[in-house]
Amino acid sequence: MNRKVDILTAKNAFVASLFLAAIILTFLAPRAAVNVDEQLHYPHAKQVVNWYFTAGEDASCLETPVTNLKYYGQSVDNFTALINRVFNIENEFVTRHFTGALFFWLLLLFAG
Repeated sequence: MNRKVDILTAKNAFVASLFLAAIILTFLAPRAAVNVDEQLHYPHAKQVVNWYFTAGEDASCLETPVTNLKYYGQSVDNFTALINRVFNIENEFVTRHFTGALFFWLLLLFAG
């Protein structure tokens, strides 16, 4: 069989595209701008993490009468808020952008 045919398989092309996506996401994530959703969702994610740390005593994350954020699926935001709190990271949104990039890359991996 031809060696080029063995190298140019769909699996190898997929792995190469995942590698390229990882490189691009690594460079784009820290340069992403903070958008309006982040300014709304991230403070709520910090409240959710605080709810866990206080064993439910701080229930402020459940009081969202206007935005109804308690019904949103914001696991990436909550995960990022947890990382920022545990490691005391100052630039919270850069961590959030890297975490979003990681979850996007995982979506590419599992969807492929």
